[in-house]
Amino acid sequence: MPKLSAPPKPINLHEPPALATIPETCATLRISRATCCRWIENGRLEAVKLGHAVRVKTASILALAA
Repeated sequence: MPKLSAPPKPINLHEPPALATIPETCATLRISRATCCRWIENGRLEAVKLGHAVRVKTASILALAA
């Protein structure tokens, strides 16, 4: 049986990176992946696309977490 990876950790809100992955965003805000993607589509979370990867701007995560 394949080994499962560890669940993503929330970002450190005291020293946040500029961008966060979707799993990190979900862990930080305690929301599902579907909710995170919906919030990105609705503009509630600001995100950028880097090639095939999507990263969420930490400033928008902090605004929702506050």
